[in-house]
Amino acid sequence: MPCGPRPGNPAELITSSKFQDVLAQLRTSYDFVIVDTPPLLAVSEPSVVATRVDGVLLVLRMTNTSRPTAERAREQLGQLGVNILGVVVNGHEGQNSYYYSKGGSYGYQYQYQYHYQEQDEDEAGAQERVK
Repeated sequence: MPCGPRPGNPAELITSSKFQDVLAQLRTSYDFVIVDTPPLLAVSEPSVVATRVDGVLLVLRMTNTSRPTAERAREQLGQLGVNILGVVVNGHEGQNSYYYSKGGSYGYQYQYQYHYQEQDEDEAGAQERVK
């Protein structure tokens, strides 16, 4: 459901009882209602929305500075009493990314491949006869 044109005062809209009513109505019709907001640390509206939903998924882009940002977001949501459901990684820098912690640096690389080739019946039968 698109939000439509940006209202003059978005905070007023999401703090209104109508916003609560829309969420309540959607909860009766759907198993999951996902509310997409701007970045939590950029503006105040996401904090308001977070207190009105059942849980929050943090979406992070993995960079050299993402850890302190994620910790600040977690702290802010914790102070609000928000249920953090998990984290979604929405990208990372380069092929191999390295992140730094108090104990040093570490890196990761993940790769997954799957290959499947279907044989037609004539080809499979010919291979069976050769055996």
